[in-house]
Amino acid sequence: MAADLIKMQLKENNIKDLEDGQFIQNLTRMLNSNSPAYKSACLKRIKKPLLYPQIVKQLLSDSVVIPLLLGLISFVRSDTQLKQEAGEILALLVGACQHPEIRDTSGRKELQSEHNVSLFLQFVNISDPETKIQFLHLLVELSSQSQTAQNLIRPDRYAVAQLFDSVVGDQREVKRWVLKLISCISGNHPDGVPLPPSPSTETAINTFADILPCSLDVEERSIAAAIISQLPKDDIIIDELLKKSEALKAIRESQWRAVLSQLGQSRPFASSTAPKFATMAHNAAHHVPSSRYSATGEHAPFYVMAGMVTVAVAMAFHTMKQQLVHSPGVSINKKRRESIAEVDDPDTVVADASKFLKKSFLRKVAHIQEHNPTLPDPTRANAITKYLYLLPLISHFSQFNA
Repeated sequence: MAADLIKMQLKENNIKDLEDGQFIQNLTRMLNSNSPAYKSACLKRIKKPLLYPQIVKQLLSDSVVIPLLLGLISFVRSDTQLKQEAGEILALLVGACQHPEIRDTSGRKELQSEHNVSLFLQFVNISDPETKIQFLHLLVELSSQSQTAQNLIRPDRYAVAQLFDSVVGDQREVKRWVLKLISCISGNHPDGVPLPPSPSTETAINTFADILPCSLDVEERSIAAAIISQLPKDDIIIDELLKKSEALKAIRESQWRAVLSQLGQSRPFASSTAPKFATMAHNAAHHVPSSRYSATGEHAPFYVMAGMVTVAVAMAFHTMKQQLVHSPGVSINKKRRESIAEVDDPDTVVADASKFLKKSFLRKVAHIQEHNPTLPDPTRANAITKYLYLLPLISHFSQFNA
């Protein structure tokens, strides 16, 4: 039967042929064989039909297949390769239980029993990395679909402590699956993450925080962020550890939980595909201007600074022009500097003095509101608002020159 499965091109008509009872009987006979090589060949060939829900339902509904696979795992003398392949097949079977018609099968209920969940956790602790990955995958599939499996893993303090130890010192692939399992048993639970006792708590939290800036794996960072967002929210010690973490200092203390939750929410942790982050709604601060001429809030400081510099430069140029062009005491022409301008050209001097006063921007600002004295004093008229009383002086100098 194994040789037939290897050559078979599985199509819809082939699947219909496998749905009869003869297929299950042949499979049972192969798994009961005394030859480890024959069992291994059977396990390798059985993976192809698992792609079809009809075969998965048939295997999980049978009362013999699941116990035989569990026997390969629990039997002490079983080869490590057989245990690894049996764990992989069980994980594939549970992963295919997402179809509603397969969820209530007897095989699935047996896999999430207290005895079998404890057995899987035991093999996670004692197996080599490759075998450990398969049993972690199986536990992730069970926990993501069943609240019963989550409630069986959480109270096991020894198993939880071993999981957190694996996060600190195990291989990268094992570490990723451990993170997935921790996130699965923590999601939607009122108590959040089942942390190990101190000092392992501090080590675990620091490890989760260090994954965010240090890990190159996007999926690993996403899962670590989800775990941090599921930590107990009213624990003062945990809050202090997060505040002291160097990796989380860049995250504002009032928003770190919301940000991390957005990174890790709605994620199928039983899958090995890249994460799809939830779309974040834009708020008022992220509003895109309807026109390219509209100023956004982030550019406002630059506009204010540019306006202040422009005003200062304009006032400097205006003051320079006033002093060089209209000031009576300043003359650029060398011939005028050698003569007495008030005697030789009094009209020009008076005109420049008038322009120097009336075109002075700062003087105009200072005299916006004219002083209203109690007793009028014509000898102290406002030079900006009143007509200059220099005509007699002009006539006097004109007669003197004549």
